[in-house]
Amino acid sequence: MIVTLPFSELNKINDDIYKSVVVVGKRAKQVINDRQIERVNIVDEEEDYESLDTVHEVEIQEYIEKDKVIVTSLNEYLNDDLKYSFEQLQDK
Repeated sequence: MIVTLPFSELNKINDDIYKSVVVVGKRAKQVINDRQIERVNIVDEEEDYESLDTVHEVEIQEYIEKDKVIVTSLNEYLNDDLKYSFEQLQDK
């Protein structure tokens, strides 16, 4: 089910909508990287480099449906599960 998220929900956590977008976007990138690392680790565990002379049948991997990364990161942000800070630029 698709629902619209009111901006007031984001403004409860941070008054600056752009900072909220940056935090959620960076967390989404982290989730993507974590999922990619998991996928690579699973593939590495299944490969056997000692038997390069034999032909292996490709096994169909079971599809596991996961939430979209933006949904995951936005829910973490709205539930106040994320810890973040912004660096202050120093004037020269």
